[in-house]
Amino acid sequence: MNPHYRKEIDGLRAIAVFSVVFFHAGFSFFKGGFIGVDVFFVISGYLITNIILKEIILKKFSIKKFYERRARRILPALFLVLFTTIPLAVIFLTRSELSSFFKSLVATSIFLSNIFFWKEAPYFNSGAELKPLLHTWSLSIEEQFYIFFPIALLLLWRLKKDFIIYFFIIIFVASLLLAEYSSKIFPNANFYFIFTRAWELAMGAIIAYYFVHRKKKDMFSKNAREILSFFGLTAIVFSIFFYSEQSRFPGFQALIPTMGSAFILIFADKNTLIGKFLSNKFLVGIGLISYSFYLWHQPLFAFAKSYIVNIDFLNKFFIIFLALILSFISWKFVEKNFRNKKIITSKKIFFWGFVSTFSFVIFGLSTNYYFDGKSRGGSEAELAKLLSKNIAVESTVMDERLFIKQRIIYENYKPETLVIGSSRIMQISNQISRNRILNLGVSGASIEDHITLLEMSLQKFNPETVIIGLDPWLFNKFNYQGRWKSLKKEYRKSLIKIDGKNQIKFNLSESSETTPSKWEFFLENIYKFINIKQLSLVPKELENNEKKLILRDGSLLYPKNTNNKLTAKIINYSMGKYEFSKENYKVYDKFLKNLLNHHKKKVVIFLTPFEPSSYELTIEEKPIFLEIEKMFIDLARKNSIKVIGSFNPSKNNCKNNEFFDNLHPTKSCTSKVLSELY
Repeated sequence: MNPHYRKEIDGLRAIAVFSVVFFHAGFSFFKGGFIGVDVFFVISGYLITNIILKEIILKKFSIKKFYERRARRILPALFLVLFTTIPLAVIFLTRSELSSFFKSLVATSIFLSNIFFWKEAPYFNSGAELKPLLHTWSLSIEEQFYIFFPIALLLLWRLKKDFIIYFFIIIFVASLLLAEYSSKIFPNANFYFIFTRAWELAMGAIIAYYFVHRKKKDMFSKNAREILSFFGLTAIVFSIFFYSEQSRFPGFQALIPTMGSAFILIFADKNTLIGKFLSNKFLVGIGLISYSFYLWHQPLFAFAKSYIVNIDFLNKFFIIFLALILSFISWKFVEKNFRNKKIITSKKIFFWGFVSTFSFVIFGLSTNYYFDGKSRGGSEAELAKLLSKNIAVESTVMDERLFIKQRIIYENYKPETLVIGSSRIMQISNQISRNRILNLGVSGASIEDHITLLEMSLQKFNPETVIIGLDPWLFNKFNYQGRWKSLKKEYRKSLIKIDGKNQIKFNLSESSETTPSKWEFFLENIYKFINIKQLSLVPKELENNEKKLILRDGSLLYPKNTNNKLTAKIINYSMGKYEFSKENYKVYDKFLKNLLNHHKKKVVIFLTPFEPSSYELTIEEKPIFLEIEKMFIDLARKNSIKVIGSFNPSKNNCKNNEFFDNLHPTKSCTSKVLSELY
């Protein structure tokens, strides 16, 4: 046993990993369990820096050996989990979900999954929990940090060793300030980026520097260590139970759990009560397998949720137990063996690390091409065909823009009213309207979506009325809604059309079937043989559905157990930073005039209400919302367009219980707005 081994650190690892696992399991008491990752970052920064500094002092440090240790520690268990998740993904996921999975497989293999998930899945988005490799973002953060960190330490030691502590402090302060600023302006990027996470690793590095250079072993009294270590554990536990997705992370609020971790690392030794508690056999045992436990739990929960959706209490614990069993096996037979240099030599670990990484990248890229939504095997076309023949289909992970394009292609009835906008208007349906509705709303719709989807629709359909949902972010220069780019060719054509060159046509013919390659033929047969998700895309009933459904008219039906109990929060969706775009306004004004003058349509502007308590909080902090609504109304009046609804829910008498969340009203609230029209 390493004489410097500290059992209490493994105990702290156990607390951290359990908090993350219980959070991903969906236990409401662990709503702040995501802070376990922040705890891991501090521990990692401490342990790695401690090793590097001691080896540098003893003149034993080697960059090659450092990366070898990281490879032995990280790669074997990670690659085992990646290899195992591939067949499970083919069994449980739809084609579009598989496309996303194989992209994440590539990103994870080269430690860029934090960048991938930043672009694809906000961490607290409901769809993110269905991503089998979502949790690997934190591994990418660590490995990105450790690419340059040891080199910088070695250079500083040789040039000016006394500056090392200032180097740590500079990283800590600069990164923390950036994180706090970004938590308000760019919350999604802030959560995933190395630059806003580096301070947590630097905090651990500062602690390591303190231990390596302290002159007196016991600088604090026994009572002081007892109190401060107890305070540290209390801070972590408090964060787990009282933080939530509304907490701004990793800004100043993250100081509570990270400082708690720091206090435990500094003060909780084997002689303190907290140290003894964290050193008990159970917690130490979990701490030893915590890396494997962290790797296994997310894929198991993601696959279970993609198929079962609502996992009951007992099944959650069964999945956790299964993850623990798999974790022990991979720790015992994979992690330990690959750390043993007598069993696996340095040449072997580098060789197999390179071969495995290369294999995952090539396999992921080639397989993703087949399952991608733009290829012949995409599920967008399949879902559009199913919806044209059935009352509803399951709302799966997919490219919504491509799905709407396919809906336009395969739709076979003549709507009297077209609905265009974001997910906030996707409760407009035939159930609450006397007209035949075709709802073509997409999540986070931007002006590019509005223009493109409507111009494409009007090439095929001839509705009397067009209802357009306007959202606060529509003319925001910093809304960062880039999902429209999957239809960028169609958007360019749409701009030409609204400039008066209406002879341009969209290609709305059914996708032609091409002869599949041998690889595609193999994939298709494997997929059709073992995939079970394809059998459940069409629901058997609507009343007791447990999944989000897209109805025949394009509106959304939420699951029966959707929780309507809301906590008021500032509405920041695509509004973290606001700057009015004159260019977007001019383009949109021209678009509206084209609808009225060329297409000769009756246009109605729909302002969707926000949840009451959140709306009140928002206009207190961001009165710009009031100005934006007035601007929309003025734009409509300028073009003699009728406006219904308001961002202010009280104007339509929409109550707190008439919202699924802070952004999305239920059908009852939406019908109150539509009553102004009918």
